[in-house]
Amino acid sequence: MESQGDALNQLLSDELKGKFALLETSSVDDDLASLKKELSGTTKGTLCAASRDDVIHKLFTDLAYKYK
Repeated sequence: MESQGDALNQLLSDELKGKFALLETSSVDDDLASLKKELSGTTKGTLCAASRDDVIHKLFTDLAYKYK
């Protein structure tokens, strides 16, 4: 029983460490810079507030699923 618990704790610990390592090396900043660059290619003022909100919502949704 105890060895099973130890093994489970070890697996969970390794999995958690892997997730943190992935977060530390994630390219969230790169993704945001890419989106800003993409948006800056449009004429200023052409995006209405609703469109900007939609773009921002999509970005955060995509990032949430990507780094889940």
